[in-house]
Amino acid sequence: MTESVCAVLLHDDEPPVSFLAGILERQGITSRRARTCRELAEIFSRTPGRYVVFTDVDLPDGNWTDVLDLAGGLPGPVPVVVVARLVDIRFYVEVIERGAFDFIAPPFADGDISHVFRCATSALGRAQVRAGAA
Repeated sequence: MTESVCAVLLHDDEPPVSFLAGILERQGITSRRARTCRELAEIFSRTPGRYVVFTDVDLPDGNWTDVLDLAGGLPGPVPVVVVARLVDIRFYVEVIERGAFDFIAPPFADGDISHVFRCATSALGRAQVRAGAA
């Protein structure tokens, strides 16, 4: 039986998170909410599992690079999707080069968010298969 993947929405502003949470819920995807890097670290330590993190660019106690560092310190892969307020190609390239799984900006469509989540989940599955083969 495959362990389910939970989306963690890391954002300190309510409207974008509520909108993303609604899209994920309609897709049958479990999500959790965190407002700070500290809260994200608590989720990871209290509830080990498989996660895809959707993070805001700036947080009260850090930013998206801190989230990448936190996720990178875990034993298994954790895809991080950076959620920006605007599309910025230079920033997009920086995000991907620094190791984020993806970059998204509003407007959010159900199909687009579902696709990003499925691709991130597939990446988790491929990493798990590679780890088992090693």
